[in-house]
Amino acid sequence: MVARLFRDLFASGSRAERKRAAAHCDSILLLGDGRFAVDVAGTGQFQAVLRNHVGVELQPRELRDALFTMQLSRNGPKTQRRIVVSLGAQEVGYCPSHLTTRFEEWLEEWGLAHALVHCEGRIICKSKWLEEESRLIAYLDIAEPFGMTVLKFGPDERA
Repeated sequence: MVARLFRDLFASGSRAERKRAAAHCDSILLLGDGRFAVDVAGTGQFQAVLRNHVGVELQPRELRDALFTMQLSRNGPKTQRRIVVSLGAQEVGYCPSHLTTRFEEWLEEWGLAHALVHCEGRIICKSKWLEEESRLIAYLDIAEPFGMTVLKFGPDERA
């Protein structure tokens, strides 16, 4: 079964053939390296969305795994573009700016501008000394250079 997932994208053949196969992918998962090193910026303004997704009150340093969606925001000039990070259909922040250009170039190189891009991540409860309310922050597990696999969803499961 796993071999079938990778057959079209990574079968022996030219880079052009692999790019053609990738162009037919509707939904992909970015591969990670297990470090969860990409900090989702701007989560402070989306605390309600993060808390709603987690569903329970987390204790400091407690975490929950989540599947995030990443989409390049093409609004405004190229210098102001950002990668919007969402849980389901709700925005929870954005990727650091140093990833935006590389992510955009990678999407264009592989013909994936139309694809729904997912990545694994974690929501972690943080609290600072003397703060009354804890804060939830999110980290993404993204390996560089970018790698991917194809996701197959049923008709009702697509975010």
